[in-house]
Amino acid sequence: VKSLFSPDDDMEAALVEEISRATNSIYIMAFGLSDQQMFEALSNQVARGVSVYVLFDLELSRQRSSQSGPLRLAGATVRVSSNNGQMHHKVMVVDGHTVITGSPNFSKSAFEQNDENALIFDCPPLARAFMREFDRCWRAKPYIWNKWSQLPTAE
Repeated sequence: VKSLFSPDDDMEAALVEEISRATNSIYIMAFGLSDQQMFEALSNQVARGVSVYVLFDLELSRQRSSQSGPLRLAGATVRVSSNNGQMHHKVMVVDGHTVITGSPNFSKSAFEQNDENALIFDCPPLARAFMREFDRCWRAKPYIWNKWSQLPTAE
């Protein structure tokens, strides 16, 4: 386990390094991604043939600083969460064994100004757990559908 704390540790460089190590796949769930260095590292990995799947929150994906559109253009598979305004995961799973998670949104201000923490685990069982959550979120219906699809119970 590696622990990182911003702004003292170079969290951006550590995450870019983990992205650059990928050989097969990168799965990301995040409120958003606006950090240019991470975008470039992900784009480079797509160009190398690494599968990149990203699930973003609706609110931040609409912001001008969001890299959701450019990532899609680079060849990543990008989806906006159907749970509008509630995608607050900050996690990456790299090659089915490395998990990166913590408090920061993937932004320059999170890495350089905010008090944030991130943990990097090399742990396949933890990666499988996060992949189950990724799959659940990727396939989820919007919350309002789930709420109204439940039948009332008879009293």
